[in-house]
Amino acid sequence: MASKYGQYIGVFGANSSLSTTDDGYMEDESSEVSMGDPNSKENKLAAMYFSRIMSMQNSATLSHRYQQDKKLSTHLALGDFYDGLDGFLDDLVESYQGYYNVQLPITCTSYKLTEPAKEIREFCDFLCDNRGFCDCSFIQNQIDEIIQLTAKTLYKLNFVN
Repeated sequence: MASKYGQYIGVFGANSSLSTTDDGYMEDESSEVSMGDPNSKENKLAAMYFSRIMSMQNSATLSHRYQQDKKLSTHLALGDFYDGLDGFLDDLVESYQGYYNVQLPITCTSYKLTEPAKEIREFCDFLCDNRGFCDCSFIQNQIDEIIQLTAKTLYKLNFVN
C-alpha cells in the first residue's frame, strides 16, 4: 500500500480489505454495510476516491509552484487545475456526506508531478474507471465536472505553449 497514489489507503486500518489492483482499480472484498456506516464498502470506496482527488489537487498545487519545465503554459494549466478542483471537490464531498448521512475519513498525500500530462492522464483514467462507487445521478454529475476539468487541463498541457 505504498504506491505513489495509494499512500492514504492505510486510513482504514491494518485489517482493511480495501486496496487498489495492479491496474489502478479500487476494490474491497468486505461485506456490504449500510450507507450511513463509514466502514461500509461503498463509503470506503468513496473515501478512497475523494482522497485520490484531494491528493492530486495538493500535488498540482505543489507542482504549480515548483514546476520543472519552467513554461508559462504549464504554470497556468496547473494553476487552473488545482483552483478548479478545490470547489468541485468540496461540493462533491459535502454532497455525498450530506446525502448519505456519513462523515468519511478522507486523507491525502502530495508529490511533485514530474510529468504533469502523463500523471494527470493517469488520474483522469482513475476517475473514469472508478466512478461506479456511487450511482446517485447528481453525484455522478459532480464527478463529470471533475473529469471535464481534468480533460481540459490535459488539452492545455498537451497543446498550448
